[in-house]
Parts: sequence; C-alpha cells; structure tokens
Amino acid sequence: MGVTVVTNSLSIAAELAGSTTVSLRVTGGLSRPASHQLLGPDLIRFLNRISLTVAVVGIDGISIESGLTIGHRDEAVGTAAMMSRAERVIVVADGTKVGRVAAARVCGIAEIDELVTDDSADQRVISDIERRGVRVSTEAARQGHDQNARMCNVDCTPSPHP
Repeated sequence: MGVTVVTNSLSIAAELAGSTTVSLRVTGGLSRPASHQLLGPDLIRFLNRISLTVAVVGIDGISIESGLTIGHRDEAVGTAAMMSRAERVIVVADGTKVGRVAAARVCGIAEIDELVTDDSADQRVISDIERRGVRVSTEAARQGHDQNARMCNVDCTPSPHP
C-alpha cells in the first residue's frame, strides 16, 4: 500500500475502509454525531504519538484577521492538533468559506502552506492570503471535484519516521 491515511472522520474512514490501495488508521476519540468526527483527549493522545507528512484539513472559515476557524471548539482543537503534527498543511475550503469567520479559532494564516478553493472565493481575500506566502490553488474545483465534501475535516499521511 502506497499511502496511509490517518483520520478522525468517520465518513472518510467508512469511504476508505474497503480500499486495497490505502492503509487506513482511525484515531480514537468521542464521536460527535453532527460532524461524524472523533474528538477529545483520546484524539489528542493519538496524534501526539505520530508524525505526519501532509495534513489536509477542512475548515468553516478563513480570513486574514482571524485565520482558520471552525464552528465547534472541540473540532478546532482537533484540527489544530492534527496540523501541529504535519510537515505540510493543505486547507480545503469552498469559496463561501473564504473571508468568513466561524466561532472557534484553529490557527493563523502563517501556519498553512496551501489553500485549495474554488473560483467563487473572494479574490481580494485570496490575494491577501497569497501575499502572506500561502499557495492558493483552484485546479481541483475547475476539474469539478468537490474536495471539501470528500475531506470534511481531516485526512493525513504519516511520515515514514515516527
């Protein structure tokens, strides 16, 4: 198997469970039914024991002033923990989330490497994000892929060394 996916998303885990090309690791945690995510102290303990090459995270809002935000505090804590374990962070957010601020802060713009969004994103905000050194890509959206639905919160690849 070429790729290992570590996720706290029950939806992503269910989708990948039957794959013969992906090695799947599901974190521990308490289930949050509204988002189908595992959260809490068990998630954090799991993440503290691994290193990740890439973290792909979904968020509810991204703005210059507030950075990355999510509507639920425990989800924001889990996302921040996942990102802190990664060498590279890619944020996936449809255009409606660019310039938006949700209830709980995850991190600042400087802590991400790339934003994948669609052409509906506010171009002034996109330009401000790019000026801060973040690569912005809309290629997946132009190809018609709904990346945000497929990676509703967190999807990561562990690095080869612990």
